[in-house]
Amino acid sequence: MPTLRALIVLLLATMALAACDEAVEPTLGEERPFTLLGQLDAEADTQAVRVVPIAPTIDTLDPDAIDAAVTSTTLQSGEVRVWRDSLVQYADGSQGHVFFAPFRAGYEEAYRLDVTRSDGEAATVTVTVPPLTDVDSLAREGAFSDPRYVVGVQDAPRLSGVQARYEFVGDVPRFQVVRHSELVERVPGGWRVAIPFVADVQRLIAASELGEVGLRSFEVSVFVSNEEWNVDAAGGAFDPEVLVQPGTLSNVENGFGFFGAGYRTGRFIVPTAQDQIRAGLCLLNAERTGCAE
Repeated sequence: MPTLRALIVLLLATMALAACDEAVEPTLGEERPFTLLGQLDAEADTQAVRVVPIAPTIDTLDPDAIDAAVTSTTLQSGEVRVWRDSLVQYADGSQGHVFFAPFRAGYEEAYRLDVTRSDGEAATVTVTVPPLTDVDSLAREGAFSDPRYVVGVQDAPRLSGVQARYEFVGDVPRFQVVRHSELVERVPGGWRVAIPFVADVQRLIAASELGEVGLRSFEVSVFVSNEEWNVDAAGGAFDPEVLVQPGTLSNVENGFGFFGAGYRTGRFIVPTAQDQIRAGLCLLNAERTGCAE
């Protein structure tokens, strides 16, 4: 379950791009009040959004203060929540305002986020959380030397952020992640991704020279996102980080940026012994602590 700390790490990682990127600067001098960057996460118990005020010039921006009030309304029930401001520091030393609210976003529920300035000007965005779905292991396919492990997701409006996560035993970093968002394919009723298991592993363990390496686990995870997370508008980038590009993928009324909704889900896959050997792995012992004799 993502925690408040995990959400802060996510926002620091993704929003730091906006802090050092010129993507926010073209909004200076605009009459719109704010740029919004973030998402509702159905798997988190606390939600977060970065709010960037728009000013006539960059010299008029005070990083320590912000004239903004943030509320969210659950459209089905009418429940209104007030979000709390927090000033955070990014890796490049710059600061930004991230507003938090402790609640779980419900699957298939619609929310309106309002960010209002003291003069009444407001930026607004409405998002619907995708339905609950899961990753299914579909098949092993491909050539003898280059097998693909295919996973599928049904009933997802959009799919992004595909990751293959490997846990190794041996003289390599224990956990390693390979991003495969470029492999997402839309199919009737959903989406499919074919993970090149052997190619991934061969590349990840190539640096090991001191002994054998075994595979403890192999997980494929995806980010199920709302319909407005339009990868076609973003140049085909199946990647949650596209939300830091205001103007490229924006759904904010009277503002800039992007505020989405979704959640991460995944499935563990057990590759065949033959595929593990082809990838250069040893087979683990019964305790899964090292290579079998």
